[in-house]
Amino acid sequence: MTRDERLARIVLDVARRGSIATREAADLCDVEMRVVRDDLAHLARRRTLQVVGKGIHRRYTLHKQLSEEALPPYDRMSLLVGREVTRFLRETPAFAASDAPSELLHQRVRYVSEPARSYAGQTALVDRLLTALVGTKAIRFTYDGPSGPKPWPSAWPLLLMVYRRALFLVVRAGRRDYTLSVDRMGDLEVLGRFEWPTDWDPDAWLDGRFGIVATADAPPEPIELEFTAEVAHLVRARRWHPSQELTTLRDGRVRLTMMARGMELVRFVMEWGDTCKVIGPASLREEVIGEHRRALAAYGEEP
Repeated sequence: MTRDERLARIVLDVARRGSIATREAADLCDVEMRVVRDDLAHLARRRTLQVVGKGIHRRYTLHKQLSEEALPPYDRMSLLVGREVTRFLRETPAFAASDAPSELLHQRVRYVSEPARSYAGQTALVDRLLTALVGTKAIRFTYDGPSGPKPWPSAWPLLLMVYRRALFLVVRAGRRDYTLSVDRMGDLEVLGRFEWPTDWDPDAWLDGRFGIVATADAPPEPIELEFTAEVAHLVRARRWHPSQELTTLRDGRVRLTMMARGMELVRFVMEWGDTCKVIGPASLREEVIGEHRRALAAYGEEP
């Protein structure tokens, strides 16, 4: 076990149990007392742990000043995103109370992701973007849209999102909010500070959306989808939207209803092929039918 692994194990154990003695730390890491004393002294100097008590009552606890703010920005962001990905573990007390070491968890618990978007060559751009976002500063950049790169002379970065293993940014330009894909941004410059808009609420912005792409002013509307009995168990196994309601029909079919909005609803329906049918609204039904017709045409087939 390396020193870094020992330090991590000690801190995790203290976070779980509340405190640790020198002998307990030595047993935990299976090292001599002199080695673990150096480890504990190192953690105390870094203000990760603090000493409480004296003599035989001497123990180490988490330092009173220790918080997420003491972590580097990368680690803080990793914790934030990781918590969202592993939100389901909050309802598993047995796992939360586990004292399994990090190396064991790494071998037995993995996050298997879908293909990630590459940001090779954009390290400096992402760094400047984060600087502007945290510092409440406007940005100037170019954006590669359908008709080619266009300049954005000034915009306020409001929200950075990690979605489907890619980065998306909500900016305000003029009086409108836009959702941009970070990989299409270029020549980004950080400008002066702006006054944070009091009417901006990320929860309200996300409310009702199915995915992240939606017409800004379009309110959520009743969505009604019907799935065949063949895939009913798959539909019931997930929570597709916060507002969803599931109804099991007599022949085993499942009806999914929700109040939602967003352009990704079409993609969601298409992914289920002939096992999903749009009941309403009529506009979504027509969009899906149109996509199926265009797909048939691409293969030279008549609708």
